[in-house]
Amino acid sequence: MSVEQFSRYEMKYAVRPEQLPYLESAIGRYCALDGFHPLAGKSTYTVDTLYFDSPDWRIFRAAENQEAARTKLRVRTYPDTPNAPAKIEVKRRVKDKILKIGAVVPLGQWQQQLLRTEPLLSQSSATRRAIEEFITLQRLLDASPRMMIRYQRRAYSSRIDDYVRITFDSRIRFQPQTRYVLSGNAMRWQFTDDEESIGLRGDLLMELKFKERPPLWIADIIRSMGLVRQGYSKYCSAVRHCRYDWPRFWDLAQAAEALRV
Repeated sequence: MSVEQFSRYEMKYAVRPEQLPYLESAIGRYCALDGFHPLAGKSTYTVDTLYFDSPDWRIFRAAENQEAARTKLRVRTYPDTPNAPAKIEVKRRVKDKILKIGAVVPLGQWQQQLLRTEPLLSQSSATRRAIEEFITLQRLLDASPRMMIRYQRRAYSSRIDDYVRITFDSRIRFQPQTRYVLSGNAMRWQFTDDEESIGLRGDLLMELKFKERPPLWIADIIRSMGLVRQGYSKYCSAVRHCRYDWPRFWDLAQAAEALRV
Protein backbone atom coordinates (compact mmCIF):
# COMPACT_ATOMS: atom_id res chain seq x y z
CA MET A 1 0.00 0.00 0.00
CA SER A 2 1.21 3.48 -0.80
CA VAL A 3 0.08 7.07 -1.16
CA GLU A 4 0.07 9.42 -4.15
CA GLN A 5 -0.07 13.10 -3.29
CA PHE A 6 0.65 16.10 -5.47
CA SER A 7 -0.56 19.47 -6.71
CA ARG A 8 -0.67 20.52 -10.34
CA TYR A 9 -2.55 22.45 -12.98
CA GLU A 10 -4.63 20.92 -15.74
CA MET A 11 -5.72 22.26 -19.12
CA LYS A 12 -8.12 20.44 -21.45
CA TYR A 13 -8.56 20.56 -25.22
CA ALA A 14 -10.81 18.83 -27.74
CA VAL A 15 -8.79 17.15 -30.50
CA ARG A 16 -10.07 15.86 -33.83
CA PRO A 17 -8.82 12.39 -34.79
CA GLU A 18 -7.04 13.72 -37.89
CA GLN A 19 -5.03 16.09 -35.67
CA LEU A 20 -3.64 13.32 -33.50
CA PRO A 21 -0.75 12.14 -35.77
CA TYR A 22 0.71 15.64 -36.01
CA LEU A 23 0.23 16.25 -32.30
CA GLU A 24 1.94 13.01 -31.32
CA SER A 25 4.78 13.66 -33.74
CA ALA A 26 5.35 17.12 -32.28
CA ILE A 27 5.02 15.96 -28.70
CA GLY A 28 7.35 13.04 -29.36
CA ARG A 29 10.29 15.42 -29.70
CA TYR A 30 9.98 16.21 -25.98
CA CYS A 31 8.03 13.32 -24.47
CA ALA A 32 7.90 9.54 -24.28
CA LEU A 33 4.98 7.23 -23.67
CA ASP A 34 4.56 7.02 -19.92
CA GLY A 35 5.62 3.39 -19.75
CA PHE A 36 2.23 2.11 -18.61
CA HIS A 37 1.82 -0.66 -21.18
CA PRO A 38 -0.54 -3.26 -19.74
CA LEU A 39 -0.75 -5.37 -22.88
CA ALA A 40 2.06 -6.26 -25.25
CA GLY A 41 2.00 -4.18 -28.40
CA LYS A 42 -0.57 -1.67 -27.10
CA SER A 43 0.12 1.91 -26.10
CA THR A 44 -3.35 2.68 -24.74
CA TYR A 45 -4.92 1.35 -21.58
CA THR A 46 -8.37 1.30 -20.00
CA VAL A 47 -9.22 3.42 -16.97
CA ASP A 48 -12.25 2.56 -14.83
CA THR A 49 -13.43 5.07 -12.22
CA LEU A 50 -16.26 4.90 -9.70
CA TYR A 51 -17.51 8.35 -8.68
CA PHE A 52 -19.27 9.15 -5.41
CA ASP A 53 -21.79 11.91 -4.82
CA SER A 54 -24.36 13.04 -2.27
CA PRO A 55 -28.11 12.40 -2.52
CA ASP A 56 -28.61 16.00 -3.66
CA TRP A 57 -25.74 15.79 -6.21
CA ARG A 58 -23.63 18.36 -4.39
CA ILE A 59 -20.37 17.36 -6.09
CA PHE A 60 -21.97 17.46 -9.53
CA ARG A 61 -23.64 20.80 -8.90
CA ALA A 62 -20.43 22.38 -7.59
CA ALA A 63 -18.65 21.48 -10.82
CA GLU A 64 -21.58 22.55 -13.00
CA ASN A 65 -21.71 25.91 -11.22
CA GLN A 66 -17.94 26.36 -11.61
CA GLU A 67 -17.47 26.93 -7.89
CA ALA A 68 -13.95 28.13 -7.09
CA ALA A 69 -13.35 25.32 -4.59
CA ARG A 70 -14.75 21.87 -5.24
CA THR A 71 -14.01 18.22 -4.58
CA LYS A 72 -14.40 14.82 -6.23
CA LEU A 73 -14.42 11.46 -4.50
CA ARG A 74 -13.53 8.49 -6.67
CA VAL A 75 -11.97 5.04 -6.82
CA ARG A 76 -9.91 4.15 -9.89
CA THR A 77 -8.37 1.02 -11.36
CA TYR A 78 -6.82 -0.24 -14.61
CA PRO A 79 -8.58 -3.42 -15.77
CA ASP A 80 -6.12 -4.14 -18.62
CA THR A 81 -3.29 -4.58 -16.15
CA PRO A 82 -2.82 -7.85 -14.26
CA ASN A 83 -2.78 -7.28 -10.48
CA ALA A 84 -3.61 -3.60 -10.93
CA PRO A 85 -4.27 -1.79 -7.64
CA ALA A 86 -7.19 0.46 -6.78
CA LYS A 87 -6.67 4.14 -6.05
CA ILE A 88 -8.94 5.74 -3.46
CA GLU A 89 -8.72 9.43 -4.38
CA VAL A 90 -9.78 12.82 -3.11
CA LYS A 91 -9.35 15.36 -5.89
CA ARG A 92 -9.73 19.00 -4.90
CA ARG A 93 -9.81 21.97 -7.22
CA VAL A 94 -9.09 25.46 -5.90
CA LYS A 95 -9.58 27.83 -8.82
CA ASP A 96 -7.18 26.39 -11.43
CA LYS A 97 -5.02 24.37 -9.06
CA ILE A 98 -5.55 20.63 -8.55
CA LEU A 99 -4.71 19.03 -5.20
CA LYS A 100 -4.92 15.25 -5.19
CA ILE A 101 -4.29 12.63 -2.54
CA GLY A 102 -4.86 8.94 -3.14
CA ALA A 103 -4.29 5.70 -1.29
CA VAL A 104 -3.06 2.89 -3.55
CA VAL A 105 -4.39 -0.41 -2.21
CA PRO A 106 -4.76 -3.98 -3.54
CA LEU A 107 -7.78 -4.23 -5.81
CA GLY A 108 -9.45 -6.81 -3.58
CA GLN A 109 -9.28 -4.59 -0.50
CA TRP A 110 -10.64 -1.19 -1.48
CA GLN A 111 -14.24 -2.00 -0.49
CA GLN A 112 -13.05 -3.18 2.92
CA GLN A 113 -11.02 0.00 3.35
CA LEU A 114 -14.05 2.22 2.79
CA LEU A 115 -16.73 0.13 4.49
CA ARG A 116 -14.95 -0.93 7.70
CA THR A 117 -15.01 1.22 10.82
CA GLU A 118 -11.25 1.16 11.37
CA PRO A 119 -8.49 0.99 8.73
CA LEU A 120 -6.38 -2.14 8.55
CA LEU A 121 -3.50 -2.20 11.01
CA SER A 122 -1.05 -3.13 8.26
CA GLN A 123 -1.46 0.23 6.56
CA SER A 124 1.18 2.91 6.77
CA SER A 125 0.23 6.06 8.64
CA ALA A 126 0.17 8.03 5.36
CA THR A 127 -2.17 5.49 3.75
CA ARG A 128 -4.46 5.59 6.78
CA ARG A 129 -4.61 9.38 6.63
CA ALA A 130 -5.46 9.33 2.92
CA ILE A 131 -8.27 6.80 3.40
CA GLU A 132 -9.57 8.58 6.49
CA GLU A 133 -9.71 11.84 4.53
CA PHE A 134 -11.85 10.15 1.87
CA ILE A 135 -14.13 8.58 4.50
CA THR A 136 -14.48 11.86 6.42
CA LEU A 137 -15.59 13.73 3.29
CA GLN A 138 -17.81 10.84 2.26
CA ARG A 139 -19.61 10.90 5.60
CA LEU A 140 -19.81 14.69 5.62
CA LEU A 141 -21.55 14.63 2.23
CA ASP A 142 -23.41 11.36 2.80
CA ALA A 143 -21.82 10.35 -0.51
CA SER A 144 -22.24 6.95 -2.11
CA PRO A 145 -21.39 5.35 -5.48
CA ARG A 146 -23.19 7.09 -8.32
CA MET A 147 -21.47 6.59 -11.66
CA MET A 148 -18.90 4.40 -13.44
CA ILE A 149 -16.74 6.03 -16.10
CA ARG A 150 -14.55 4.07 -18.55
CA TYR A 151 -12.19 5.36 -21.24
CA GLN A 152 -9.06 4.50 -23.20
CA ARG A 153 -5.95 6.53 -22.39
CA ARG A 154 -2.71 7.17 -24.22
CA ALA A 155 -0.26 9.10 -22.05
CA TYR A 156 3.04 10.89 -22.50
CA SER A 157 5.54 12.20 -19.95
CA SER A 158 8.09 14.90 -20.68
CA ARG A 159 11.75 13.86 -20.92
CA ILE A 160 13.03 17.40 -20.32
CA ASP A 161 10.69 18.95 -17.72
CA ASP A 162 10.33 18.25 -14.03
CA TYR A 163 6.69 17.25 -14.42
CA VAL A 164 4.67 17.55 -17.60
CA ARG A 165 2.16 14.91 -18.63
CA ILE A 166 -0.07 14.85 -21.71
CA THR A 167 -2.92 12.37 -22.02
CA PHE A 168 -5.34 11.57 -24.83
CA ASP A 169 -8.63 10.01 -23.74
CA SER A 170 -11.09 8.39 -26.15
CA ARG A 171 -14.12 6.08 -26.09
CA ILE A 172 -15.38 7.83 -22.96
CA ARG A 173 -18.42 5.98 -21.67
CA PHE A 174 -20.47 5.61 -18.52
CA GLN A 175 -23.20 3.78 -16.69
CA PRO A 176 -24.94 4.44 -13.36
CA GLN A 177 -23.55 2.40 -10.48
CA THR A 178 -24.83 2.41 -6.89
CA ARG A 179 -22.79 -0.50 -5.56
CA TYR A 180 -19.24 -0.69 -4.25
CA VAL A 181 -17.90 -2.40 -7.36
CA LEU A 182 -15.42 -1.37 -10.05
CA SER A 183 -17.25 -3.01 -12.92
CA GLY A 184 -20.39 -2.62 -14.95
CA ASN A 185 -22.65 -4.42 -17.33
CA ALA A 186 -20.56 -4.88 -20.48
CA MET A 187 -23.63 -4.39 -22.70
CA ARG A 188 -24.80 -1.17 -21.03
CA TRP A 189 -21.97 1.32 -21.52
CA GLN A 190 -23.17 4.58 -23.03
CA PHE A 191 -20.78 6.94 -24.83
CA THR A 192 -20.31 10.55 -23.82
CA ASP A 193 -17.50 11.67 -26.15
CA ASP A 194 -19.81 13.18 -28.74
CA GLU A 195 -19.43 16.62 -30.33
CA GLU A 196 -21.87 18.27 -27.96
CA SER A 197 -20.10 16.95 -24.86
CA ILE A 198 -16.47 17.56 -25.81
CA GLY A 199 -16.96 20.56 -28.04
CA LEU A 200 -15.58 19.72 -31.47
CA ARG A 201 -16.27 17.14 -34.15
CA GLY A 202 -14.14 14.40 -32.71
CA ASP A 203 -13.87 12.09 -29.79
CA LEU A 204 -10.43 12.83 -28.31
CA LEU A 205 -9.86 14.76 -25.12
CA MET A 206 -6.33 16.04 -24.55
CA GLU A 207 -5.28 16.96 -21.02
CA LEU A 208 -2.11 18.88 -20.27
CA LYS A 209 -0.85 18.51 -16.68
CA PHE A 210 2.01 20.49 -15.16
CA LYS A 211 3.25 21.88 -11.84
CA GLU A 212 3.48 25.64 -12.28
CA ARG A 213 3.17 26.76 -15.91
CA PRO A 214 3.03 24.96 -19.26
CA PRO A 215 6.43 24.78 -21.00
CA LEU A 216 6.97 26.95 -24.05
CA TRP A 217 7.28 23.96 -26.39
CA ILE A 218 3.75 22.70 -25.65
CA ALA A 219 2.35 26.24 -25.77
CA ASP A 220 3.82 26.59 -29.26
CA ILE A 221 2.31 23.27 -30.37
CA ILE A 222 -1.13 24.20 -29.02
CA ARG A 223 -0.98 27.59 -30.72
CA SER A 224 0.12 26.14 -34.06
CA MET A 225 -2.74 23.62 -33.95
CA GLY A 226 -5.32 26.27 -33.10
CA LEU A 227 -6.47 24.30 -30.05
CA VAL A 228 -8.75 26.15 -27.63
CA ARG A 229 -8.78 25.45 -23.92
CA GLN A 230 -12.13 24.36 -22.52
CA GLY A 231 -13.75 22.89 -19.47
CA TYR A 232 -14.86 19.28 -19.52
CA SER A 233 -15.72 16.82 -16.76
CA LYS A 234 -16.24 13.16 -17.61
CA TYR A 235 -18.36 12.71 -14.49
CA CYS A 236 -20.55 15.77 -15.09
CA SER A 237 -21.04 14.87 -18.74
CA ALA A 238 -22.24 11.41 -17.71
CA VAL A 239 -24.66 12.80 -15.14
CA ARG A 240 -26.04 15.30 -17.67
CA HIS A 241 -26.65 12.47 -20.15
CA CYS A 242 -28.59 10.58 -17.51
CA ARG A 243 -30.55 13.61 -16.47
CA TYR A 244 -31.56 14.89 -19.89
CA ASP A 245 -31.18 12.00 -22.31
CA TRP A 246 -32.36 9.26 -19.97
CA PRO A 247 -34.91 10.93 -17.68
CA ARG A 248 -35.95 7.57 -16.28
CA PHE A 249 -32.33 7.01 -15.18
CA TRP A 250 -32.09 10.16 -13.08
CA ASP A 251 -33.08 7.89 -10.21
CA LEU A 252 -29.78 6.00 -10.18
CA ALA A 253 -30.99 3.29 -7.87
CA GLN A 254 -33.57 2.42 -10.50
CA ALA A 255 -31.03 2.89 -13.28
CA ALA A 256 -28.42 0.63 -11.74
CA GLU A 257 -31.01 -2.06 -11.16
CA ALA A 258 -32.22 -1.77 -14.76
CA LEU A 259 -28.68 -2.14 -16.08
CA ARG A 260 -27.87 -5.34 -14.22
CA VAL A 261 -27.86 -8.61 -16.12
